[in-house]
Amino acid sequence: MTPIQLLFSFSGRATRLHFWLLVPLTWVLVAMLRVYLVIGLETEVMSYGILMLTTFGPFILVAWISLAVQVKRWHDRNKSGSWIFINFIPLLGPLWTLVELGFLPGQSEGNRYSTGVEPR
Repeated sequence: MTPIQLLFSFSGRATRLHFWLLVPLTWVLVAMLRVYLVIGLETEVMSYGILMLTTFGPFILVAWISLAVQVKRWHDRNKSGSWIFINFIPLLGPLWTLVELGFLPGQSEGNRYSTGVEPR
């Protein structure tokens, strides 16, 4: 799987390592960018409109990458990508997602989302 497919495609499977590297890292990068831009706004280097434009785009990009990796992790667990909606259940949903995608291994053999054997 190419890096572009890993980041932007909703098909295939992803490992726990992909989950732990990409999902938290992308959100941390956006938070750092936002802090940097807010500091710039406080020093009046940029306007509020520029702040909103420069944070909305990265937020969409990060949300897409996070969703794509999570869907691929659900596939690695041999579950439908629609399991991503479990995140909307307060407290239990994100915890369930963290355990399933972050700690439990995927299938070592092929499943309905991938015919080849991929690392878990």
